[in-house]
Amino acid sequence: MHSDLYNKVAPYYASRIGWYHNLSHINKLLEEAFTRSPNHRISRELYTAILFHDIVYDIPLPGTKLDISNEKASAALYKKIYGIGFEQRVVDMIEATEHHFDHSVYTDHEICFLLDLDILGFSNPNMTEFLTVQQHIDKEYIDNGYSTAEIVEGRLKFMTHIYDTNALQYRVVDNIKGRTKQAYQNIELLMSLYERRVKVTLN
Repeated sequence: MHSDLYNKVAPYYASRIGWYHNLSHINKLLEEAFTRSPNHRISRELYTAILFHDIVYDIPLPGTKLDISNEKASAALYKKIYGIGFEQRVVDMIEATEHHFDHSVYTDHEICFLLDLDILGFSNPNMTEFLTVQQHIDKEYIDNGYSTAEIVEGRLKFMTHIYDTNALQYRVVDNIKGRTKQAYQNIELLMSLYERRVKVTLN
């Protein structure tokens, strides 16, 4: 069942020209979700939400806003594809990724799990993939006419919130319990990246 759904959704991502919001992003989230879940199994609803959460991804021109958010548009396309068979919980999961900085409004643990996965966008604990992801997202916005200052402002907003996510605790902070050299390097790298962004903005 999973493979049939994946094959139905994959062409929407594969045909997209983009540095980050493409099929590789979906594959990484699925890999992370299965890795971190009990018995390496996830619910049908979560699997479907991961597949559909970025199926529509448009970047507005600088200084403009989208008429409808990508998340709501993605949820609408999911409902269109599924017709009367759509599940409201999947819709809720997809639309929740629009507000992934705030877990406090959600009681569904799988929604919170999805938000953690989506906000980080990396799967290896040494942070190299995380930095590559940020560069790719920046390139998407550069290709759409955004200035470096505008991109830095958006990245700062992102960086100030990821410290509160459970996924960061899982991937980086918890490793400090073992007092490993790599864990300290991870934290120092994350902090230096954040501090460098702040300095650029203030100057």
